[in-house]
Amino acid sequence: MISVDNAKGWIGGVIALGDRRVAGSDTERMAHEKLAHDIRALGVSDVELLKFRHNRSLYANMALHFLIAALASVALLCGVPAWACALVHVGVVMSYWLESNKKARVLRHIFPWHNSQNMVATSRARGTMKRRLVVVSHIDAAFTGLIFHPTMIKQALKPPPFEFLMFMRKSMLVATASVLILVGLDLIAIVGFLGSLWFRCLVIAATIPALLTALFNGQVVLKNTVVPGANDNLTGCFALLYLASRLLDSQPDDVELVFVATGCEEAGTGGAWALSEQMRDVWSTEHTTVLGVDTLCGGELHYFEEGELLSMDVPAPLESLVHDELPEVKKYPIPSGATDALPFLVRGYNAMTFGCVDPDIGAPRNYHYPTDDVAHLEEEQLAISLEQIQRFIVAWLAQD
Repeated sequence: MISVDNAKGWIGGVIALGDRRVAGSDTERMAHEKLAHDIRALGVSDVELLKFRHNRSLYANMALHFLIAALASVALLCGVPAWACALVHVGVVMSYWLESNKKARVLRHIFPWHNSQNMVATSRARGTMKRRLVVVSHIDAAFTGLIFHPTMIKQALKPPPFEFLMFMRKSMLVATASVLILVGLDLIAIVGFLGSLWFRCLVIAATIPALLTALFNGQVVLKNTVVPGANDNLTGCFALLYLASRLLDSQPDDVELVFVATGCEEAGTGGAWALSEQMRDVWSTEHTTVLGVDTLCGGELHYFEEGELLSMDVPAPLESLVHDELPEVKKYPIPSGATDALPFLVRGYNAMTFGCVDPDIGAPRNYHYPTDDVAHLEEEQLAISLEQIQRFIVAWLAQD
């Protein structure tokens, strides 16, 4: 049986495959193949590597969106017709809204697409399948940059002085809302005021959030440095092995268990997005629950409220079960980005993710930082997180 004592050795073995385990890389593929081999060894014979294509960098995509928005503001100030600038600003908002809600990719199509895969290991129900539990992690590692310095994260996620300003913790909401304000200013400029100093100052002020977003994300792209990703999210991949070794022998006859390691999560939940579309006619929303496991040490275990721009409610059946079985595990609204649960959630599945957060900084310790390595793995918290997640799943399996 897999135990926490095996965690550092297994995670270190994956990291040793290569130091750039990014979306769509050969190292990502080799890591998937290793995990597939190891989960087969536990008795799961139905293991597939499902192919898909996605971009490599979330940060290039975000930088492009908000650089275009900033350049449209410059164009407005330089005399380009306001209606044209309004169309550009509207296009940026619509493109980013569609992408952040996993509806469609628009500007992403400018970037190269790469081959990737999701590892899907299925333990079929022995009788008539009535319920399916899909446990999802991701195997790719993140890029790093100035925005992920611990001090930067702490300052960005610091609670504002007034409750009504809490929306400002969602940095991409602030950036996107600023572009919406620019749309309004474009419309005002159509009827006049552009020549006035106060109006030009308003345009400049409203452009600052978009410009900063473009610059900070662009710095990540230019730095082009990948972290080891020991905690984020090889702890989640290890959890698949840990949970499989404990759940398969007691799997109810009417339950199907699926263990998934996605690719391209750090590029914008690309693997989960692809899988939610590929399995739409296979995994019915009525019978399928999706449980993400992502970054299982570096803080205390929480369950996440998804939504980068607008928050999405945690499905009531899952939240109720957390309250009943894990009262010590609290909800954490994700301030930026998303987990692999989100693409499934927006397509109508009961989906939720567990992960660790250090309340003092608003993120896991060593998040997207070079110190996310084996040496900084916290085995004690990993053991606690795995026990809590197993307890939650056992309670879910015991339901009628």
